[in-house]
Amino acid sequence: MEKDVNTNNPAAVEDVEKTRLPMKHPKATITSTVPIVIKIEPPKDVGKQKNDNNRHEDNDTKNTLKSRFCQLLPVLLFLVTFATVLSLLIIYMDPSTEYRHQQFRQNLTHDYDMVNTPQDNKELVWFVKEVLMKKYPMPNLQKLPMDEFNYNTSNEAAPSMAKMIGEDLFDSKKSGFYFQSLTGSNAPMMPAPWLTQSLNWGGCVVEPDPRKYFSYRKLYAQRDTIKIVHASLSPQKYPKEVTLHYEEDESEVKVETMADEPERIKCFPLYTILLALNRTHVDLLSLGCQGQELEILQTIPWDHITVDVISIHLIHFSHKIDYPLYTSELIKYLEDMSYQLVWNHEKNFVFKKIISSKQV
Repeated sequence: MEKDVNTNNPAAVEDVEKTRLPMKHPKATITSTVPIVIKIEPPKDVGKQKNDNNRHEDNDTKNTLKSRFCQLLPVLLFLVTFATVLSLLIIYMDPSTEYRHQQFRQNLTHDYDMVNTPQDNKELVWFVKEVLMKKYPMPNLQKLPMDEFNYNTSNEAAPSMAKMIGEDLFDSKKSGFYFQSLTGSNAPMMPAPWLTQSLNWGGCVVEPDPRKYFSYRKLYAQRDTIKIVHASLSPQKYPKEVTLHYEEDESEVKVETMADEPERIKCFPLYTILLALNRTHVDLLSLGCQGQELEILQTIPWDHITVDVISIHLIHFSHKIDYPLYTSELIKYLEDMSYQLVWNHEKNFVFKKIISSKQV
């Protein structure tokens, strides 16, 4: 409790002031209406450093995945290979699969007769014309000479037959048309190369042997008047599919069961191919088809087709047929069709029509 001080006494007032404790004053608060904006900028290298860190982390992750994949890849390849081999073994060891495989191979050796397709079927004619007769361009090949396919001294009948057909029977006729199918070893007897080279004839060559087919295509690549057909002539009035077989002792082609992989060939009636050629007249028809020449001739509708000369070649197949009986039937049939035998040498026959197509 403070004492009463006489204010009239200055000394007393001074003593009292000295004895008073100092007073604590509150801090003054300064308020301002102006906002203070403090902008804190990060260091310039912080963002770049973060991107670098993220890139390094991604690279590390990718490298880790690659290394793991490389470690697992041999294992995965082994498992896939093992599973594949095991599956194939199970399939081929299955008796039913082996039986089906044998049936499939056996079916390939059977002939397929398309008896419901007539030889003048429009779709069949279109297929022969647009697919089998299509010529693929070979611009790099020049017009080759025909010496290698022409007659040679290995068969004395060939030169005399060529001269007789071209000069005697046709009087050196220019730009005629031939149709020939001489399979296997009968090829050296073909008159087509000589007629093409000497008299500028055109025509159609039907060849089932794929090797000879490609040789003929190469030979006749630059000759637009000649068509090469990879097929065989059908002995019936409808198309069929047969198996090709190559004999070991010669390049003969015949229909037979093959021990390994059979090759299939399509057979078309001669009349079908002539329709695809848009031809009703043939100057020379040459056939050497392993004893099926008579059957092929019997498929021709003679009221729609005319042929001036027919040559039949049995020199390389006579030992596999009843030659006397077959030739007698062949000659009799052609005589009934108004053809006369004008040349016969070493089992090669040439027939000429008694009444020419111009007089009919």
